[in-house]
Amino acid sequence: MQIGHLHPLLVHLPIGILSLTFLLEIFFRRKKSDASEQIIKFSLLIGVLSALVSLGTGWFLGDNGGYDETLLFNHRWLAVALTACTLILYIFKLKNFKKLYMPLFVIVMILLGITGHYGGTMTHGEDYLFQEPKPEYVGVENVETAQVYTEIIQPILNDKCISCHNQNKLKGGLLLTGKSGLLTGGDSGNLLDSLSGKTSLFLQRLHLPLTEKEHMPPKGKVQLTEEELALIDWWMTNENCFDCTAETLNQSPKMAKILKALEVDNSARGKLARRLEAIPEAWLNEIRSKDISVNRIDVNSPLLVVNLSGKNLEKSDFSVLKTYAEHIVELNLDYSNFNDDLASQLSDFNNLTKLQLKNTDISDKTISKISKLEKLESLNVFGTSITDVSLKEFKSLKNLENLYTQQTQISDKALVLFSEQQASTKTKHISDKAFSNSQLGMPIITSKGDVFKDTMQVKLSNVFDVDLFYTLDGSEPDSTSIKYEKPIILEASSVLKTFSYKKGWTQSKTLTKDFRKAGITIDSIWYGKPPSPYYLGSGWTTLTDFKQGDSSVTDPNWIGFMNEPAILYFELKTEQKVSQVAISTISSPMDFAFLPTAATVWVSKNGRNYKKVKYQDYGKAEPNLENRPMYRDVHFLPTEAKYIKLKLNYTLKNPEWHPYPGKNSKMLIDEIVIN
Repeated sequence: MQIGHLHPLLVHLPIGILSLTFLLEIFFRRKKSDASEQIIKFSLLIGVLSALVSLGTGWFLGDNGGYDETLLFNHRWLAVALTACTLILYIFKLKNFKKLYMPLFVIVMILLGITGHYGGTMTHGEDYLFQEPKPEYVGVENVETAQVYTEIIQPILNDKCISCHNQNKLKGGLLLTGKSGLLTGGDSGNLLDSLSGKTSLFLQRLHLPLTEKEHMPPKGKVQLTEEELALIDWWMTNENCFDCTAETLNQSPKMAKILKALEVDNSARGKLARRLEAIPEAWLNEIRSKDISVNRIDVNSPLLVVNLSGKNLEKSDFSVLKTYAEHIVELNLDYSNFNDDLASQLSDFNNLTKLQLKNTDISDKTISKISKLEKLESLNVFGTSITDVSLKEFKSLKNLENLYTQQTQISDKALVLFSEQQASTKTKHISDKAFSNSQLGMPIITSKGDVFKDTMQVKLSNVFDVDLFYTLDGSEPDSTSIKYEKPIILEASSVLKTFSYKKGWTQSKTLTKDFRKAGITIDSIWYGKPPSPYYLGSGWTTLTDFKQGDSSVTDPNWIGFMNEPAILYFELKTEQKVSQVAISTISSPMDFAFLPTAATVWVSKNGRNYKKVKYQDYGKAEPNLENRPMYRDVHFLPTEAKYIKLKLNYTLKNPEWHPYPGKNSKMLIDEIVIN
């Protein structure tokens, strides 16, 4: 061990001891005693000895080189002066030279401060105490377009190397704070060039065993991770370019994965997600048990999306969410009874970035409260009663990017003026002349689920006083169809289609919902190919619990498959005739989730010998970016069976028309209904 390396440890002893002794001297000045004098003399003796030891170890450390010569010279000789004065101070105390003792002690304390300042400057740099904090390294947002040296390599050097290779401490004569230092090299020569086919000096030092003296970073310092070392190797093998981007350099599959891991979401949501802790699954399940849809925006994200659309809301619906209100970034209140009286409940949800209030009974009073949600980026007030007054409130939402104001009382003239003054906010507004201002909103369908065993009660409603018409056979309804007057009781699988109608108004668009009756009981399910570990649901019972996944791919009711076709086996409660298998699934291309492209069904009476009864081709995924849950059906001739085998093919890679073609995709399923 080098003696000089003890200096950072020992240097704090004289600082602490002499400072304490100075304070004791002041404290005992009016109440001196033999005991106090002995304490101070002993403390000064220890101070002298620790100063001598610190001076010696510091001198050896300075001889190792790498420090700014001017700073080192000043620090050394100030330390000599401090040590000498401390020794003289101790002698004055022993000889009782009272007139010179305290003035010299004051000089010692001043020297202690100045010497420590120079030492700190050598270690941490100039103006360390008063400089502005360095901006937090925010990572790489798009690794493919990132400057390899500036955004990937230099941050690694900043984190692991520049504490020893900076302007104030040039260990080995090497400066690693920027391009010029790397190109200049240090005392051992050029750092980057590889001569006669040999590895460059930089890589040699990085790859030396940790026990070697010349290993970088040295033993005792935080070491490079395996990924960081691989990134530097990759950069060096690509001729250590300083102006290239990652997409222009060759990438092995392993390197592409390492690079992808560098990407950081620096949006408001991304920063919030890094700050918040994970949410207990038990709390999410508790909220869902209250018939509130709450889902993570991504599988492992602490951020939540809450959907209360179409509900008859009370204050208690918001109160139960307050425990993790700061985690909620999206709130959907469309077509609900949300109004000015309930608007005060939003004050706890101060991290909302998206709020949907389409066709709710709000006025300008609500907007005045919403204007305090500073992080709001998207607001939908379609079909509400807000007026030009609200535009003044919208101006206070500095992060608002998208504002949907169709079918409100806001005038075109006021909106044009707002758009000119608030260029950062895109207004989605269509003049009333472009379509009927009396177009009705779609009905709201309320039920306990989409799958049922015996019967299912379904209610239809609308925020406004209108007539509702519907069909149950999948045909398009009109004003001659069944008029809704009381809850609908379903006794068989049905495709409900409904719309809102009022004389003199433009009828609403048709709303469709698929209800399925599970006629045959599934006793157990097992997989021929295991599902993705990211989409396990609650085990195989997720496929038979009558809880259909919603339009969010993060809903825990989805079971997902990736990389290969899905194969599932079903054991029925009893042997009986089967003629249909229905698979609840979802198409969400922007989440890389696609529908099955084909399904094959086999049946068996003993679980060993399977007979193929149907192959159903659904065709390739057509270009679309819609998010839509739906069923895939397989019909075949009635066949006796106790066991069923189902194989589902799907798009394994995003198709060419997708914004990210070739990326790995997935298939999500939840309810399996057999009849």
